[in-house]
Amino acid sequence: MACCGLLIARVTLAHVLLALLLVPLFASASSSAVARSSSSSSSFSSSSSSSSSSSSSSSSSAFSFSSSSSSSSSSFAPSNGFNIRHHLGTKSPYWSPPPAPDDSDPSALTLLQVNFLARHGSREPTAGDIRSLDALAEVCAEHAASITNPAFAWLKNWTNPVPERNAGLLVDAGEMEHFKLAQRNRLRHHPLLSLPYRPYTFEFQSTQVSRTGRSASSFAYGLLKDTGSLPGGYNPPFVFTESMNQDIEFFFFKQKTAYEILKNSPSSTAEYNSWKEVVYKRVAYRVARLIGSDRDWIPTADQVHLMWTACGFEVSIADDASHFCELFEPENALLMEYGDDLKVYWQKSYGHTLNYAIACPLYDSVLGGMRSAVLATNTSRENATVPLLGQFRFAHAETLIPFVSLLGLFKDPYPLFANSTLEQITQRQWRTSMISPFAGNIAFFLYRGPQGYRVKLELNERAYIIPGCDEMYCPFARFEEIFASLVECHFCDMCFPDGTKRPECICNNDAGMKNGRPL
Repeated sequence: MACCGLLIARVTLAHVLLALLLVPLFASASSSAVARSSSSSSSFSSSSSSSSSSSSSSSSSAFSFSSSSSSSSSSFAPSNGFNIRHHLGTKSPYWSPPPAPDDSDPSALTLLQVNFLARHGSREPTAGDIRSLDALAEVCAEHAASITNPAFAWLKNWTNPVPERNAGLLVDAGEMEHFKLAQRNRLRHHPLLSLPYRPYTFEFQSTQVSRTGRSASSFAYGLLKDTGSLPGGYNPPFVFTESMNQDIEFFFFKQKTAYEILKNSPSSTAEYNSWKEVVYKRVAYRVARLIGSDRDWIPTADQVHLMWTACGFEVSIADDASHFCELFEPENALLMEYGDDLKVYWQKSYGHTLNYAIACPLYDSVLGGMRSAVLATNTSRENATVPLLGQFRFAHAETLIPFVSLLGLFKDPYPLFANSTLEQITQRQWRTSMISPFAGNIAFFLYRGPQGYRVKLELNERAYIIPGCDEMYCPFARFEEIFASLVECHFCDMCFPDGTKRPECICNNDAGMKNGRPL
């Protein structure tokens, strides 16, 4: 009862503080709107949204490497350089801050190996989102007469352009994200990533889901382009896939561990729900004022979040921010972004240790690859094995986010709450838009130099100092020391906290399956 009392107190306090905080932001609606198309055409369709694949998308590239707008001000008012594409949480198209002025490696270091993990590229909505967006279209049609702002007349006849058969599929923009990502890596990390491909020197692995497999293929095509003997220089790679019900390295979040219970518990959902009930409702009122429906129809908190979701997909799929995204003025977009961050924080990241502790099998694999490379280079030529030069893994946000958290990256000195102070919210490091956009990636680069082996870490193509290390090129021995506790990976204990274990220690033989088919 004491815990419940604390939880109720926190939610109630959040309501009071946020009401006081946000009233000035929503005191009045904008008196003008940017001119928008009144077309009733679907707003995030692309060539890959239909069953036809005969042509590629004609829209411009969906990712950008321009500088992010600053979000460190003392209010939710963004800077003049605000770009909504950089604030869509895990629905953000791939982007990265510009590289440092000099991101080249010291000449004394020789690159031995690349260990790379990426999320799949931009995709269609999942089946659940498609059904929800269909329901949103019905609601908009039902309230069509209430929408009086001509700039948003398209909402009256809007229909969801994605059929359920295309649920979760990789789109053209997602293919290009990984293709260009590979080409940039090949250029930056020459000559290692330009060496001839052999299945035992460059490994490609994905989850048993089409969007990750096709992301791996797109990346491999960019990396190996013009190196093969097939017409056009195509060099077909082998992409390894573990059975979904055996995959604890990438699909640890699908296994029926104690985590599955924790993820849906009140301790993991209360903060997001509190933010949604207070803030999303106020954003919904602001949206209603904008479209001119506030006298008759104010969307619910869930409906306004669906509009925000549609904004993310229209940008990531078709690079179009002229429809649903126009419903969210910059201040409101930042409020929606923080809500998404809260949800991810408590269900996949630092909110609970178990959220990311279950990623330890993946760390074991990464460390094992680096140790094998070190061993191979320290062994005499007669007895040496061929070292693995590159290991490229393709999975999901639910893989990347816990792994980033396991390493201690972007960890704020305070937990994130619905009633965090304005300064804490605006100054926070934890931003899923930067950490895990579509095609988000993390890479470890192993080097050999005069003073031994070194490791450099990059997230989304930008180098970061490894937490616990004092220099960008962390001594390998120090790297092992920092994360020594992760080698003791008790995944079986996390699967079965009651002490009962299956002999094979696979938590759920039906993980990720529905009616015998992958989700």
